[in-house]
Amino acid sequence: MKRPKLSLLWMAAAGALTLLGGMTGVQMYAALETLPAGVRIEGVSASVRTWEEAENELRKAAEALAGKRIRLIPDDSAYPPAERTAGELGYRLDWPEFDTAREKLEKGPALARAWSRWKLRGTSFYLTLSRDGNATQQQMLLAWPPLANSQPKNAVRIVHPDDRLELVDGQAVKRVDWETFGESMDRLFPAQLLTASDSAAPLDTTVPLKTVEPRVTLATLRLQRVEAKLAEYTTAFSGSGEGRAHNIRAAAAAADGVLLAPGELFDYGRLVKQAETQYGFREAPVILNGKLVPGIGGGICQVSTTLYNTLLLAGFRPLERRNHSLPVSYVPLGQDATFAEGAINFRFRNETDAYLLVKTFVTNEQLTVKLYGRTPERPFVYELRSQIIQTLEPPVRYVTDSALPKGGTALVSVGKPGFVVETYRDTRYGGALLSSSLISKDTYPPQPRIVATSEETPRTPSSPYPAPSLIEDGLQTIAAPAPR
Repeated sequence: MKRPKLSLLWMAAAGALTLLGGMTGVQMYAALETLPAGVRIEGVSASVRTWEEAENELRKAAEALAGKRIRLIPDDSAYPPAERTAGELGYRLDWPEFDTAREKLEKGPALARAWSRWKLRGTSFYLTLSRDGNATQQQMLLAWPPLANSQPKNAVRIVHPDDRLELVDGQAVKRVDWETFGESMDRLFPAQLLTASDSAAPLDTTVPLKTVEPRVTLATLRLQRVEAKLAEYTTAFSGSGEGRAHNIRAAAAAADGVLLAPGELFDYGRLVKQAETQYGFREAPVILNGKLVPGIGGGICQVSTTLYNTLLLAGFRPLERRNHSLPVSYVPLGQDATFAEGAINFRFRNETDAYLLVKTFVTNEQLTVKLYGRTPERPFVYELRSQIIQTLEPPVRYVTDSALPKGGTALVSVGKPGFVVETYRDTRYGGALLSSSLISKDTYPPQPRIVATSEETPRTPSSPYPAPSLIEDGLQTIAAPAPR
């Protein structure tokens, strides 16, 4: 066998040494602690620094910037200037690209680290300035609490006991114009963030304030043209129980202050739901099948009835209204307005060119509803009158009573007559009667005369005036307790 030539051995050895030397050089290059040649941070050369030294310089710059004093000067002399540090106002200095580059040079194989170092030559790094808007707002509001705590006050309309209407102006408040202020704060520091805090003098910045007007102003109220009382009506409830009195007050409170724009609809059903949610209704008698029975919400129709009469006396007509199935004691026949959830409602529309204002006044014994609106061009006076045009005799209803002697009868209930009633509205001007118009024709069904008999109950003819199977003047019934 021939031996390899000596020159080939030397060549192989030389190549191995060269490769070994190259790898060693790569590792040494990758392990250099200084920044690559030509690296600049915020335009300042940093290639002679180590990564640790450069990062320490960045931390110092961030701390200096966070401690930089900023003088906040509101553009209204009523608020004195205030000083806060940039850190307190939410400023923060970061260097994410720098951290990412350093991580690539510290982790991974030597060849990859060396290649990353080579590519970083001549790279310029820039710092990132951010601001937490919530922190800024918090400090601003601590400096000037009125800018946060003061609320605009709406202009209000006061109704005096003598029906005089007074308008009281509202009050605007100052608020920071956050959008404009945020833009100026984001431009507060120069582009060279490493030198942003070289001066010990605070940075001045203007705090722009804006005026926040109330939602309701004097101009708003004047445009509504609520100028005078149009009508009022009063009903009494002195004999009512505690539950019924509470229900009247609850519904009246929900109606108080209702303001209807021209063309807007008043819906008593919605008002009842509002009163139930806000105040709740209590136990009081309701009407069911022409009889008073225990229930919840009894008395709410006294409010709709009182408002109905006020509406008529102001010269308006309702869109929807129906009389009770039983006469009520607090208004004349034909002048009541009942309510049955989902079936009977009281509604009217504001058909004037001005707003209508409803006000309610409740004492321990009386409910008064007043309606205010535009001063009438002609002071008409409206009067209501009702007349019974037919009395309906109670029908007879028989029931079987086996305790009676054979052929015997007994009167259980005498019943009550019903009525057909017409209601008119007279219009007067200067005392003279101008017109009389029919407002409604209402039927109050009679309550049957009940007779007990020992014989098989004779067939009772159906009443021509059946009472509706609805819960009126309330929302629900309560089962009567079983007799003991």
